[in-house]
This record gives sequence, C-alpha cells and structure tokens, in this order.
Amino acid sequence: MIDENKNKSWLTMFHTTVKENGNLIAVICGEQKITYHELDKKSSRIAQSLIKLGIQKNDIVGILMNRSIDLIASILGIVKAGATLLPLDTTYPQKRIRYILRDSKCRFLFVKKSESEEIEFDGTTIGLEDVIQGETDEMGYDVDLNSILYILYTSGSTGNPKGVMISNLAFESFIKGITSNIDFMKYQKALAVTTISFDIAFLELLVPLTRQMTVVLADTRVASNPRLLINYIKTQEVDIIQMTPTRMMLLLECVGNQDWLRSVTTILIGGESFSQKLLELLQKRKNTRIFNLYGPTEATIWVSAGDLTNESTIHIGRPFCDVQIYIVDEQGNVVPDGEIGEIYIAGNQLSSGYVNQLELTKRNFIQSGWDQKLLLYRTGDLGVVLPDGTIICKGRLDEQVKVRGYRIELNEVIQTLMKYPEIKNATVLALDGKNDTKYLIAYYVADKKLADEKIRAFLGNYLPFYMIPERFIFMSRLPETLNQKIDKKGLMEVLKEE
Repeated sequence: MIDENKNKSWLTMFHTTVKENGNLIAVICGEQKITYHELDKKSSRIAQSLIKLGIQKNDIVGILMNRSIDLIASILGIVKAGATLLPLDTTYPQKRIRYILRDSKCRFLFVKKSESEEIEFDGTTIGLEDVIQGETDEMGYDVDLNSILYILYTSGSTGNPKGVMISNLAFESFIKGITSNIDFMKYQKALAVTTISFDIAFLELLVPLTRQMTVVLADTRVASNPRLLINYIKTQEVDIIQMTPTRMMLLLECVGNQDWLRSVTTILIGGESFSQKLLELLQKRKNTRIFNLYGPTEATIWVSAGDLTNESTIHIGRPFCDVQIYIVDEQGNVVPDGEIGEIYIAGNQLSSGYVNQLELTKRNFIQSGWDQKLLLYRTGDLGVVLPDGTIICKGRLDEQVKVRGYRIELNEVIQTLMKYPEIKNATVLALDGKNDTKYLIAYYVADKKLADEKIRAFLGNYLPFYMIPERFIFMSRLPETLNQKIDKKGLMEVLKEE
C-alpha cells in the first residue's frame, strides 16, 4: 500500500484534511465540537495575531490553559507562527511555573485570562481573548525541520526540572515510526486524556490530526475522575486509548466489567512496567490490539511498540524506522543478543539536548565507542535482545539495589507481587537502612487488607529470602503523579503516617 503521507510535514498532513475533508470533526470536548476547517481558521487567526504582537520564529511561547478545544487551536497557532511550544500544566505550583519560564528564557506566555490567575513573569503575557477576533489570511504549512517544536520540562536530579528540546524533525520521525507500527485509521476517534506537560500528550493531540481522525479530548474534570472518564470513553465510542499501566489498572478496578471498552480497538500502554496481570486482563478483549510502548522524553515520546495482543512474553518490540537501539555493557560495548545491558538510543528522534545545560547534555548524549559519528542517548534502562530481534526491558539501573549484600531488581519483586490472586496493583520501594544497607517496602492494592504472612509465604515460592519485602502496606489505590505514573513521594508520605 502506498503511503500518501510520505515526505509530507505533519502540519501539511493536517492541512490536507482541511482541504479534502474540512467538515470532518477534528476535536470533541464534552458537548463542544470543531471541524478541521474551523480549527484551521481559528489556529491561523491565533498565529497571525501572535506575529502581529511581536512573536518571531523560534521564540519560546509558554502555553498555560485548561484542557479545551481552545488549547489545541492555540498549540497549532503557536506552531504556525513558527514559534516553540513550552507546555505548562495549570495545576503546577506557581513556583514551578516561574522557574520553568525563567530557566527557558521564555519571552511570551499565552493564557486564557478567564481561567488563570496572574503569573509573575518578566516577559509578555497574551490572552487568548485578545487574539482570536477577525478574519485571517491563508497561512503557510511548512515547518523548519531543524527548529524546536516544543520544550518539555521533566524532573531533574538536582531538584529542579530540566527542559528537553524536541525538533520538528524528531517529531515527524516519531509520527512516521508510530504510524508504521500502529494503525491510526481515517475517521477513528482517539482519546486525549494526558496533561500537556507529559510528552505522550502530543501523540494524543496532534498525531490523530495528521490521519483524518477525531481527537476526543477529556477536560480536566473528566480526566481526573476515573468513573467520569470510563463513561466518556463509552459514550463517545472511542477507538484508540493511550494510558500508563497505573491509570489503566485504576480504570479496570473501578467497574466489574470491561463493557466501557466495547468500542476500543487499540490500547496503547507505556510509561511504566507492564505487568503480566494487566496483560491478561486486557487480553480478555478478543477484538482489541494491545501495544506496549517504550521511549524516554529525550527520544520523542516512543521509540518502539511491542504488539502483545497474542503474546505471553512482555516485550517492547523493535525500534521504529528512524531509530536504532543498542544494548551496551559498562565498558560501552554492544553486548551479544541474550545478554542484559543498558539501552542506548540513536537516530532522528533524539532530542536536541537540555535547555541551558550543556554539561548534562554531554553526559547523557554521547558519541558511540564504535562509530564517532553516531550520537547515543543513555536511557538508564536495562534491556535484552531476544533471538527474533524483539527487546525486553529489564528495569532501570537506578532500580538495581543492593539488599543484604545481594543485587536485585525491584521490578522482579513487583511482578511477583502482582501474581498474588487478590492483589490488583503493587509497587516496591527500596529505603535506606542502617550501615548503608537497603530494605524493601511493598505497597499493594486489594479489596481488603491481606495477611502479611500469607503474602510473604506466597513470595517465598518464587523469590529468595533477601528479595522479600520487610513490610506490606495495604492501599485502596496507588497515588498518581500528573503524568499518571505511581507517585513515589506520595508513597513516602503514606509511610510516614503509618
């Protein structure tokens, strides 16, 4: 089959739908809808207004808005103006927002005045209400592949977030890779539930618009309430959903059946370890394809997708077309297939580096020892290549901990806990003990508190004594971060209250 989108920019692909199928619904948000033609006009008005207000190509424009059709129109408008997106979550503390604006040297902040409080900011704040009036001329749809599309701030080891720069080339390579591995089909509906401060949101918000699909946007109220979200997926008859394992388990626990998934044909899971229990639950849906996605923010969202629809082994598939993955030992050499090593990534999807952090960029983005022209990103993840070329993740380097003199993988303990019939979800933390030693604490979700002795005895059937946690803490649900991952700081607070 000929790919009609080959060699077209992602913005041009959006414009193709505007011209050929402009009355198709582009975005649904609650009771509101907008067609491709209307979205194009609205975003062009925003772009031209921003240019008139002094925004130039490659200027960094912060965007701080609640989840709505206006948010997507504003994202497109900023891109059409040739500027760089700086996504900010409206629930962020003001101190974090101020730090990001200052650290990125952002000159403009785009807000919806009716829903945001005033932010202390040295640059220019522009209200959406001031820029969407009047007619607009036809805008260009070319993008400079070398320019930065967005800057995303992620947690930093220094205590302050770090800004990851993603170019238009990297994003277009990602679109080519994800759509070559997963069907994003014309007229399908794709759920958008993720905060724009998390990179997977760009798959949900923009990729469908390059494939003549409809984005079903969950507003903040729906996105944060499991029961409302379940009902939204059901009533909107969504085809594709993307979630972290933590969020997916939470939704599955909310109701006693999977009827709310009846329209869903594709489930994308990523961001955390995919448990065997979750896979078995999802595989009960016979007409649904299940993918395990892998990728760090520094390599543009996802770099591989493992089709687990009919699999028993949890893997992440093979790298996308513009990506290379290497499994490397501590000396920087590629290990033979079947041996565990650190996952290194190369290719067009790599980030341009970190904002104003040259040393950190040099430390994480390195030249390979076997090809000086090859730039590699060190993920900190462990992996192994199977004989058929698929890759299995084996946890993280920083989750390799030494307990009682033994080096163990926390993920192995977590996966074994998840085998316990009554446990629905679980995680394990390694905490500092006496004399520079570590000890393990397990948190589990179940319908009721379980006897510690029974859990310990169950684990003893699979794990050596030194891998069995010292404490087991029952929870009705595991706390989540804004990115839908397990909130480890929240777990520490629970421990303090015990």
